[in-house]
Amino acid sequence: MLDLILPFITDRAARALPPYQIFLKDQKTFVYDRYRRLQGMFGHESPGVKLLRYILQFVDIDYLQRQANNYQRYLNHLRYIRKDLTEIFDRDRRGRGYFELFFHTSDRSTEEFLLPVQDVNSISVLPLHTNNWNEWKYVKPLRIWSHDSQEYSIKIINDYIQYKHSPPSYVIELLDVVALVFKYYIWYTYERDNEPAQELAQHAPQQLFLHKYVMCDTVWDLTDIWLLNKLNLLMDQSERLQVAKFDSSSITADYQWGWIAMTCRRGFESIWDLLYDIRKNIQPESLLSSKILTSGSINDRIRYTDRELVLPYATQYDWYRYLRDKDIVKFFVKLWRTRPELPTSKRMMYNLSRDYKRMLLRQPWNQCLNVALKEKIHNEMLALDRDLSIY
Repeated sequence: MLDLILPFITDRAARALPPYQIFLKDQKTFVYDRYRRLQGMFGHESPGVKLLRYILQFVDIDYLQRQANNYQRYLNHLRYIRKDLTEIFDRDRRGRGYFELFFHTSDRSTEEFLLPVQDVNSISVLPLHTNNWNEWKYVKPLRIWSHDSQEYSIKIINDYIQYKHSPPSYVIELLDVVALVFKYYIWYTYERDNEPAQELAQHAPQQLFLHKYVMCDTVWDLTDIWLLNKLNLLMDQSERLQVAKFDSSSITADYQWGWIAMTCRRGFESIWDLLYDIRKNIQPESLLSSKILTSGSINDRIRYTDRELVLPYATQYDWYRYLRDKDIVKFFVKLWRTRPELPTSKRMMYNLSRDYKRMLLRQPWNQCLNVALKEKIHNEMLALDRDLSIY
């Protein structure tokens, strides 16, 4: 779905949002603290880690070490085995996901869709020009990208992500096997001897690597998903109530593993006030260009998804692509709807509506075998079509 809105992305001067960005800074301080605490814990053989370790075992590390550079490692080995590695976990033909893979719930209610990221941009996206671990450690092979829970939690115990009050009903997870193998190879070859836990690094290197440099990094994804879900909820409340008041009663969290900064209320109130003012004299582009996620702006997230999280180009992935993109597309559309009188809004919504109707004709929800989720996707896509058709 991102291809529908990419032509309309325009960067403007980012708007200063002092109360919200103070909250964002306070929240990142908490996440850093829990991130360091999680990295100091021992890993666990959870089903998700077991799957990732199984993928790594198919890679010939000795052969990679005999290659002259990272480009040769990709061209002579990884691009040939990428499809085989992907088929280990890709379940697109079943139309169903995993349960109890990376998320743990008492009633197995969270369905996880682990999807392969295409390697079309690997050479330009990955830092293949260097073996410096200080650059490779920021590569994220596994991304938790979307779910439907309003609860904030970064609780990763025994390499399971856990929620206390309301776990998500579905999760979109993206795995780049080329990035996973390369990051492990660089760590194994150049950084393993520098690990504080040397016994574990020597005798269980894959377990240590997967816990410390793959699973722990998902805390930032979980934080950004929560922020985006809250911003969408706030946008819905603003459209529905048409009053300048933010309702903070919807904020729920585990105080140990989902602590929310005390500046949260004032931060979201400032966004609420800004949305209220947008209807008068503020350009939507300024908010889309502002840093409102830990990873940057909404425009940054859209471009990153389009450039680095490319799903296979096949019809059976259309509904996965919708689940991956829907939250950010909804926010984009709702934000522009606050200024319906602008010529830019009218032209953009007209073009979006036309292209979106073409996508609806393919009925992507029919590929989903989860009846409840299939109906939810169907209803949401028709609702978005009605919103766009107003123009």
